[in-house]
Amino acid sequence: MAMDFNVPEVIVEAQQTVSDTALALSDFTGITAANVAASSKLRLVVNTNAIRLFYGGTTPTTSNGIRVAANYEFVLYGSNNIANFEIIRDAAADSVVVAVLEG
Repeated sequence: MAMDFNVPEVIVEAQQTVSDTALALSDFTGITAANVAASSKLRLVVNTNAIRLFYGGTTPTTSNGIRVAANYEFVLYGSNNIANFEIIRDAAADSVVVAVLEG
C-alpha cells in the first residue's frame, strides 16, 4: 500500500545572474509575483560566487547579509519569508543561482 505524503509541488524553477543590485524573487527572469505568492518553500542553489541575502524585510548589500558560498544551497520556508526575500552578489563578482519555488 503506497503512502501519500504531502510533498510540495514545484511551482517554478529559474536560473538567474545576481549582480550588485538587490533582487526580489519576482525580479528573476521567469518568476512572477503570482509564483512567489503561491510558494511556501524556496530552495536556492548558489552555482558560482557567493551571495548575500535577507528575508525579513532588510535589503542586503554586497557586504551585509546572510552569506551563502558557491556550491552551497539555502532553503527557506514560509510564504512571508519568501515574499520578503532579497538577494545580491557578495563582493565584486556576479553570481549565478538557481531558485526552485514549491507550494
